[in-house]
Amino acid sequence: MHYGHYINARKYGNSVNGNVRHREVMALYRAGMLEARRVLRGGGTLWVKCKDENDGKQNWAHITLYQIAQELGFRAIDLFVLASRPAPTRRWLRQHHALKTHSYLWIFRKPVRRRFRRR
Repeated sequence: MHYGHYINARKYGNSVNGNVRHREVMALYRAGMLEARRVLRGGGTLWVKCKDENDGKQNWAHITLYQIAQELGFRAIDLFVLASRPAPTRRWLRQHHALKTHSYLWIFRKPVRRRFRRR
């Protein structure tokens, strides 16, 4: 979990804080999705949860993850929008972008490889 809340870090012990940028986070997702492709059987499902980010500019992680999944040969099956409560507090005096109070859950499927018989 990147930029995780301190409660999550304490509870799960998996928060990565510091100067981790969108590109680096997407590289972690890509590596995990690549490993999932390796171990999943054809027809298996991959569930990926993410949240869009803002590090000075809009980073739509859910779109980037869809593109990565396509590049790796996965097919999108479904996309859930998960609403969270309460809304996060503002860190700035002036708001520049919409507050992100939701996350996404992608369901991807690994295609079944068809084997052709020789005649």
